[in-house]
Amino acid sequence: MNQNEQLITTFYQAFQRRDSEAMAACYRPAIRFSDPVFQELNGPEVGAMWHMLCEQGTDLVVEFSEVRADDDTGTAHWDATYTFGPTGRVVHNRIDASFEFEDGRIVNHVDSFDLWRWSRMALGFSGSLTGWSGPTKSKIRRTADRSLRRFVDTHPEYQSGTSS
Repeated sequence: MNQNEQLITTFYQAFQRRDSEAMAACYRPAIRFSDPVFQELNGPEVGAMWHMLCEQGTDLVVEFSEVRADDDTGTAHWDATYTFGPTGRVVHNRIDASFEFEDGRIVNHVDSFDLWRWSRMALGFSGSLTGWSGPTKSKIRRTADRSLRRFVDTHPEYQSGTSS
């Protein structure tokens, strides 16, 4: 296992323990993150997102596999199983991650997953009917962004450098 494969492994092992501080330590301060819900997060926002997800995911189970990396880039697959709070529905999200590295840490992290598949599990019938649509995807993103902003408002350690 090379250094960057070990870094990815360390990141996901910390996630399995819901240790958002150890996860953030794997990132450069200028980290960029995106996924189908949180499309453009930078710097402290990324750590805040993982902190929020770790704190709220009381039954979160994370499994990871297929970790591969070279000197510049890496990939991994991970699965998250948890109860989606607003509906109480169980979600099993399958995610493919890609990474870019700089100076021994992650500088860019992109997670990819099927948002319509997620919405069917998380939202049930309404997600099945409209989860593929632009308006529903936009509503999911706005709701997640509001949750992150509220979380940041109650955690001063993330307030500098975040955008609203």
